[in-house]
Amino acid sequence: MIPPGTVITSIDSKHQIHTSSNYNSAVSGIGLVFGGVFSAPAELFDFDPQEGSVSSVSPQLSDPYLAILPSYPLRLLVLPNGQVLFSDGDTGQLYIYTSAGGPKSAYLPVIQSVKLGEEGVYTLTGTQLNGPSDASGYGDDAQSNENFPIVRLQNAAGLVFYCRSRNWTSTGVGNVGQESVKFTLNPAVTPGDYQLIVSAGGISSKPWPIHIPGHGD
Repeated sequence: MIPPGTVITSIDSKHQIHTSSNYNSAVSGIGLVFGGVFSAPAELFDFDPQEGSVSSVSPQLSDPYLAILPSYPLRLLVLPNGQVLFSDGDTGQLYIYTSAGGPKSAYLPVIQSVKLGEEGVYTLTGTQLNGPSDASGYGDDAQSNENFPIVRLQNAAGLVFYCRSRNWTSTGVGNVGQESVKFTLNPAVTPGDYQLIVSAGGISSKPWPIHIPGHGD
């Protein structure tokens, strides 16, 4: 018999659980059934490492299929601005989740220099260009890691242009020392002044002013 108001505090196996109150009586050898491997419903959570708290975000997405889907078809992708793109993998509907707050300043990528080289190839040098983690991934089924720098330019009108980055010197996450990455301009970029931002794992650097030269410069 389990007293009213008792909650399960931990599950060690299908034969052993711990509860908030002592049982009035016990019977051994009874197996617990929790729905099987990859059973529905699917649940999404937001973990706050600063507070050490976990909160459900499934209601915010309003996806009715979470109640009947297991977890393995779900897909998550961390966007450069820190939002998370979510797909239930079944309906083709996409959702955007925006968490409260922002990253610690110590996690921000830091730009130290941006230099134009031959044939229009730029070299960006800085630290923490790969982010503090791989951002996201799911076992061997769907890797969406972002332990590499993503470069974008923004003009005075607010238009954003993503550049193609390559030849990063490291894919190690966290502060691995000085790193560099080469990038080429988006073909839509015209000569003028821009703010350059590099992001990794959804965490963006502070803007770096850059002038894109024209034929007369």
